[in-house]
Amino acid sequence: DRFLFGTDNVAPATQATDLKVYHMYDPLWAALKPATSLAVRRGNYERLFDAAAAKVRAWEAANVGKVQPIPAPTPSSGAAEH
Repeated sequence: DRFLFGTDNVAPATQATDLKVYHMYDPLWAALKPATSLAVRRGNYERLFDAAAAKVRAWEAANVGKVQPIPAPTPSSGAAEH
């Protein structure tokens, strides 16, 4: 439930470019149980990102358009120490 597959390809020119990385893992996909393979290739991503999208929408509904206090500066934010 904690592993995801991704290519890290950014805007590939063709689908073949994207699939090249995917097919490098064919021996792994074949070695895994079908349910595990599906989970790593797609299922875990869908579950995690669908849940995250719902959480983002909830946060937006609760916070967008509301004035938020500006937090006090900290040394890590670049504020000078006195």
